[in-house]
Amino acid sequence: MKFNKFVNKFMIVFLIFTISAASFEGFFVKWTFRDDSGFSYQVILDGTAEKPFIYRQLIPTLSREIVAHMPDNTKSKLIDKLEKHNLLNDRFKQVHLEPEYMLEYYFAYALTFLSLMSAIFIFRRLCIEVTNNAVAGTLAAMAFALVFPLFETFGGYFYDCSEVFFFALAALLAWRGNYIALIILTPFAELNKESFLFFAVTLYPLLRRTQSVKVSALATGVSVLTAGVVYLILRSMYVDNFGGSVRLHYAETIDYLMPLISCIAIYFAQKNIPALNTRIKKIIFTICAVVVCFLIIPKFPKIFELYFRFGHTYSVASGERLFLPHLMMMFWIVKNSWKKLNLNWKYHTYIALAINTPLWILFCSPGELRNLSMMYPVFILMMTFYIAKVLNTYLTKKA
Repeated sequence: MKFNKFVNKFMIVFLIFTISAASFEGFFVKWTFRDDSGFSYQVILDGTAEKPFIYRQLIPTLSREIVAHMPDNTKSKLIDKLEKHNLLNDRFKQVHLEPEYMLEYYFAYALTFLSLMSAIFIFRRLCIEVTNNAVAGTLAAMAFALVFPLFETFGGYFYDCSEVFFFALAALLAWRGNYIALIILTPFAELNKESFLFFAVTLYPLLRRTQSVKVSALATGVSVLTAGVVYLILRSMYVDNFGGSVRLHYAETIDYLMPLISCIAIYFAQKNIPALNTRIKKIIFTICAVVVCFLIIPKFPKIFELYFRFGHTYSVASGERLFLPHLMMMFWIVKNSWKKLNLNWKYHTYIALAINTPLWILFCSPGELRNLSMMYPVFILMMTFYIAKVLNTYLTKKA
């Protein structure tokens, strides 16, 4: 019996490893480590990258320290092997490895993959603990791994995988009420990417599941303060680097989103005003219709360009950015799963939306889905509920 249990666990581990490897290759083939850009991994390593990319120091620091503490003999043997059989250079034409950073690059490659795979295991555990459904939780975590490269549109960076890892682990720790571990995690997560400072705020409702108001507020405050201190230290270290702390894109993003916003406004209007009398309904719908006409009709020739844009993921043509069929599937999952979330997760979602949405509009390129990453944990949970519902419907019909 114990042997069977071990084999079953081993097979799940193997399956998640394989799916994570496929996902990581889908990401790496698409972007590598941006080796042909001014914010590549190697430019971050040598300290000359532009701000804010230079602030993403966790993996560069780890890879640099690993190489620095390796015995010289081991280091020389590894370099000799890599010079003869440089897998990344041979397989990926976009990779441009500087000889002086060869080992650091390979360690970063390994750490990035391990981050993504670990995130999938953590998301699986989180989904199982929240929904009490091992099958749906496992399938949802693996499904997220497969769609992750699709979210990496208009840019993909080595620290995106580790950001997903830290968000997953922080959400699980907060859900369990382990605020000490959460506080310890914070400086490392902030060293990876400054977005954790904002994500820490969203964890308060999850901490409240097991902790008092005082403890939850204190833990959240300490996490935010710790993240803020790390961020200020990074800013002071690279104050002379070119660039600014943020890049504004709000004008292009608002223009890009207007047709979508108008349709969402109509949907919520018709969903939330059933109690109003007929005359008021007519007035509201007339206003909405005028707004929609004003916003959509001038852009109609560009609708397909905006919301039916194709790219290449897994070496085939697939939708990217706010691809309308993808949005419709996401909407369907949310529609069928939102009511299943408990209040802790709903409040977490409200706070995440309130923080992530304006940041995304202000500072991200139009349709850059990877920067909606604060929504990943709750979206995976909703995927779990949706998968559980589909499986239950199928099994009921089968019976």
